[in-house]
Formats: sequence, structure tokens, C-alpha cells
Amino acid sequence: IKYDPENPIPSDDDLADRVFKAGVELYANVGTYCVDTGRIIQFTEEEIQEALATAPSAPIFGEGKDAKPLLARKPESTTPPWCFIGAVGAAVSNEEIFMSLIQGYGKIPLADSITTPTLATFNGVPVRAGSPLEVLGCIRTVTLAREGLRRAGRPGLPIMNSIATAVSDTAKIAGSQFGLRPSDGWLIGTMAEMKVNFERLNEIAYVLSLGGHVVAESAPILGGYCGGPEGVAVTNVAYHIQSILVYRGSCQDTFPLHAVSYTHLTLPTKA
Repeated sequence: IKYDPENPIPSDDDLADRVFKAGVELYANVGTYCVDTGRIIQFTEEEIQEALATAPSAPIFGEGKDAKPLLARKPESTTPPWCFIGAVGAAVSNEEIFMSLIQGYGKIPLADSITTPTLATFNGVPVRAGSPLEVLGCIRTVTLAREGLRRAGRPGLPIMNSIATAVSDTAKIAGSQFGLRPSDGWLIGTMAEMKVNFERLNEIAYVLSLGGHVVAESAPILGGYCGGPEGVAVTNVAYHIQSILVYRGSCQDTFPLHAVSYTHLTLPTKA
């Protein structure tokens, strides 16, 4: 497996097969480390292959006329890609800006889903993680997002990053009671690299009990534990498998990153 900077998006099927095989081997060997128990969650290659064979391939997000399956698109597919629009959790300073952004996203005809900003303040007071203000900020995030989509005429459009304002599991679960739906995307991130903690597992347990969609998120770091581009590509495959087996994701939001920029790519888990 060798990265060619002159061909950053290769179409070599054999290379793709080698990257996939390496990712399966990596995850079977490494697994996911739970920092709260000090134990490794590990699966055999047979369990991995079974999970891949039964993974979701067309989860339906949204409600009413805005409900739509997120399809697993194969190479050279003529199916239009899912249009995932929004602030991706970027912080905004006040609720007026938040509402304006949500209305704007909802009015884009091609939008299949949106992501909301993060509220940096609640009634002018900075939101502090782990405090009651985080809970209140999460509640306000959801109510504003739903109202913004209603004003845009797209009340059924799914919110794909659950509650960007949330840091703790407590705040995300509490805030979700004020307008998040099982048909939304409940974004739950991993810890770099290949780690998980009880807070994230608590969120997963809650969402699955609701019958909701987990959007498993990962961001392998170029130049970190993954090494260079080749290592990031292989680790991305491993994260995709982790999203199915540990996070029980309906889709995987992957954005490999380095110090300069990052790119989001969201796929159904069966890709």
C-alpha cells in the first residue's frame, strides 16, 4: 500500500482490496480500547465479516416528505449522493445567527439533512461543559433547530449531528428530549485512536433503546498514531468496522485530518 501524491484519489481496485484487507487485519488485532475499564473490546475476523455482511445499507433519515434512505453507493454509481449541509458544529455567538443559519440550510432544495452549529452562549452567558448551562444550551440548540426548519418549510428534515453543543452524555440525552427524533442522526464520536469511554457507550445505549440512528464519527490523524496517508487509509477501514460492531452505527462520518484542513465524508455503514 503506497500513497501517490500525483494521484490522490486512485481508482485501482486491487489497491482498494489491499487497503480493506489491511483494515480488517488491523481491527482484528487492535480492537477498541475502553479507557474506563482498561480493557480491549476485540472481535475475530469471522465476526467482522459477519458484521459487514449484515450492516445497514439504506437507513432512512427524516420524517414525512423529507424522509429519505442514505444509500450505500458503489463505485461509478449513478445514484445522486446524499447532500449533507450545515455548520458541522461550528460555534456561533448568539441565537439569532443560529436561527438564520438553520433557516438558510433548510431552504436549500438539494439538502437531504442538516448539521447545526454549537451555541457558545446561553442568554449571553458562556456555556460551560458539565454545568447546568450545558444542559440548557443543549435544550435551546434542539428547540431552535426545529423552529428554524419549520420556518424553512422543512420540518421533517433530519438533523445529522444530534446536539453540537453537547460535550457530556448527560447534556446530550437531556437536550434530546426537546425535539430530537429517532429518525435524526445521533452523532457519537470516537477517541483517537481506536478508543471509547463510558460516556460514549452511555449515549449509544440510549439511542439504540430509542430505535434511533447512531452516526459513528471518527477522525484519524495524519502524522499521529496512524502514521502517513497509507496508515490513515487503513485506519479508516478499521474505524468503519468499529462503527458497526461497537457503535452500532447506521452510518459512518469520517474526516481524516491534519493541522491544515479536514474533510467530512458520511457513508452508510455498508459501503
